[in-house]
Amino acid sequence: MGGGEGSAARESLKHKSIDKVIMCDIDEEVVDFCKKYLITNKEAFAHKKLNLVINDAKAELEKRKEKFDIIVGDLADPVE
Repeated sequence: MGGGEGSAARESLKHKSIDKVIMCDIDEEVVDFCKKYLITNKEAFAHKKLNLVINDAKAELEKRKEKFDIIVGDLADPVE
């Protein structure tokens, strides 16, 4: 949930026991910017085990029927 910059995905994908990582972020512009300019996370975005979903995290979890071993919330703190 969140993590549009790709850091949580990058760290998760370092573990060989991981079968797949689903990264869900609501802001496609942030994800696109980070894919282009954050060189340290470039490999994570291109990784074959990464499934990138642009959607509200809560809505995405509610619609999915699968079970997850772990859910990481990499959400920004409220500004206001």
